[in-house]
Amino acid sequence: MPAIVQTAYDIGDHVECDFCSRHFDAKPAAAEIGGIVFETKAACPDCAPRIEDSARRYHETKFIRARARAGETFRDFCLRIRASNMVVVSSGENIGELIETIKTGGLINRPTANRRDEPI
Repeated sequence: MPAIVQTAYDIGDHVECDFCSRHFDAKPAAAEIGGIVFETKAACPDCAPRIEDSARRYHETKFIRARARAGETFRDFCLRIRASNMVVVSSGENIGELIETIKTGGLINRPTANRRDEPI
């Protein structure tokens, strides 16, 4: 059985919603106010109300780990929460390609079931 190799990639100051995959690296999106962290996922100002409603409905509000400060942009909030941890660690095969795509602003909404161009 092959060994699992973990690789670390520096994502810099790229900010993206973990629920809708919208980028918050440039205006006007970079200026939007609000957001939350649910478990370990950042929810942008558009997604946060839906995530909070769902958390209330399923009695999971304890999993809301952080909220943006009053007047804080989602981008600044994510960078503050992330602190100096700008590294993604992955055991996946194509994570390098994914990180490069994210850093260059490319589309990442590709099917994951067919990562190796094999029949599904």
